[in-house]
Amino acid sequence: MAPDRQRIQQYLKAFDFRTLFIEELGWDTLREAPLNISVDGQSYTLRSLVEKRGFKVYTCGPDAKGQVPSSATMHKIEREVTRHAYEHIIIYVDAAQENQAWQWIKREPGKPSASRLYRLHSNQSGELLSQKLRELAFSIEEEAQLGTTVVAARVRQALDAERVTKRFYDRFQKEHASFLTFIEGISAQSDREWYASPMLNRLMFVYFIQKKGLLATSKYSL
Repeated sequence: MAPDRQRIQQYLKAFDFRTLFIEELGWDTLREAPLNISVDGQSYTLRSLVEKRGFKVYTCGPDAKGQVPSSATMHKIEREVTRHAYEHIIIYVDAAQENQAWQWIKREPGKPSASRLYRLHSNQSGELLSQKLRELAFSIEEEAQLGTTVVAARVRQALDAERVTKRFYDRFQKEHASFLTFIEGISAQSDREWYASPMLNRLMFVYFIQKKGLLATSKYSL
């Protein structure tokens, strides 16, 4: 059975990552001693969360101010974690459980590593992140064929989205918010946001294929 989008969002908001991975995505409990990593005089504790065929997920506690570490600090922490687990995801959280950041590193032979970072604040729906995490689900039927390489490929497929430009992202957010005001008949805010996202994606797809001349033009052209 496919993972439930709304439950994933609920687990994200509750910072209940273990239940999210095990109950919804089919991962396994990882029982390892915490990793204590020192960066620029600050100690960070990374606790083992789950794993799938050697691909591991850790949670990292906040910095001395109770906040999610800076991007530069995350980079240093990640390099140390790689010594213990080459394939991994790190989930950074703050003390107030208002902010979380999911970090995965893309590695390709002959190319510099590239960080993929997904942030979520408690006042956000988590729709984008939940859609990506749904792709990390593994069924019982898949277990026999799974290996680290297969799991790593699935994670890459889910999280290796190239970064869009700030201009495009800001415009998309603006249009998304505007589109929400026209939606009727859907009471739940999370459902309205979910409905708006695929509709805008489909409109953009139609626009691009029309610009390529693959659709007949008319006075109703976008």
